[in-house]
Amino acid sequence: MRAGRVAGRSGVAVVIALLPVVGLAGPAHADTSAPAVTKTAWYWAEKTTVTPVAALPTLPDQANAASGVPDGDLGVGYVADTLAARDKLAALDIDLTAIPVGALFSSFQLTVPVDTAANNVQSGTADISACENIDVFSDSGAPQAITKAPPYAAPTCVKGVLNAAKAYVFDLTAMANEWSQGTPAQGISIVPTLLPTADMRPFSISLKGKNAITTKATWSPPVTQDPGTTAPPPVAPTVPSAVAPPPIMGGGTLPAVPDVQVPAPQAVPQPQSAPVPQAVAIRPASFAPRSLVPSTQWWFAVLAVAGVLGLAWLTQSDPLVPAPADPRRARFARAVRSA
Repeated sequence: MRAGRVAGRSGVAVVIALLPVVGLAGPAHADTSAPAVTKTAWYWAEKTTVTPVAALPTLPDQANAASGVPDGDLGVGYVADTLAARDKLAALDIDLTAIPVGALFSSFQLTVPVDTAANNVQSGTADISACENIDVFSDSGAPQAITKAPPYAAPTCVKGVLNAAKAYVFDLTAMANEWSQGTPAQGISIVPTLLPTADMRPFSISLKGKNAITTKATWSPPVTQDPGTTAPPPVAPTVPSAVAPPPIMGGGTLPAVPDVQVPAPQAVPQPQSAPVPQAVAIRPASFAPRSLVPSTQWWFAVLAVAGVLGLAWLTQSDPLVPAPADPRRARFARAVRSA
């Protein structure tokens, strides 16, 4: 729920940032009003709920008197004891029915006077904040148990400023824009401001009730579309009627030609074509570049071929020279042949 409240405030901030742009689109005026506070209540940590006994006479509520808060006032306080850090807190609701849904607030101030005649106990100025409620509460003049206090969204809390008239002023502009844009308006809680433990100073103050609390709101009506900018409605096409022919020389006229109804074109069935065979996709082979320097085996092969060619050249290029005839062998050969 708290995350939604934070997101809502971010959206409201965007809307407020766009206010000057919206103002350029057309004339707008700002209204001022003072919504009334419709109900209030306050809660006390030391207030306990006791079931009354019918047989006993009704006695004044001594605990209410012990709170130090006069009747009709609202108590807010903080004590550093074992009961509770928040000793007193208040809640109030504001009537926004007179402001149209979708209005854009430029200012919304809540002023809560301090009852200076009450027994206020504080060290310096009490630091209090207004926080957006996320649940309803009941109107009550007497203090209630603090466990009945409505829950509130801590990220929405805004600190109050004590003015010269001894009244706390709270800027509720962001909350008012949330309510105007559709967030349920459950009122606010006035609580001691959450500070580091070292900075928390115990206090108990009395704030005046609903009849003394005032508001002041400045807002612009919801932006609506200018009727002058709306597009004209579409014009239906007209069907031409029979056109009278021009007069003929001599005073006669041609007969009127009636409209010819052109038949709507009929859909011509398209011949079914045989499916086109899909070409087989050829997957290209990857190319791996290699070195252009011959390998060692290649050089051995070249040398072997060169050796064979050299040997052939040596044997074929040296012609055989016939040896001179030996006369003694010739005589021997002739003797053998004659025998």
